Amino acid sequence: MYHVCWVVANLHSGMDRFGALGLRWATPVTRSITVGYPDGSKRNHELPLTYSCDGPMYVELVEHLP
Repeated sequence: MYHVCWVVANLHSGMDRFGALGLRWATPVTRSITVGYPDGSKRNHELPLTYSCDGPMYVELVEHLP
């Protein structure tokens, strides 16, 4: 395995909590993603995320979307 991903309620709080384990983080970024829904509609969402700097095993944190 190259990396694992955790979905967290708040990206910066997640970085603090996992950082207590000794992880260092890359600068957070926001990715735009398009999600398809069962009714055929598509919506764009902004997805905040970051990766740990040290690895492997890298850790990805993604902020939960409602």
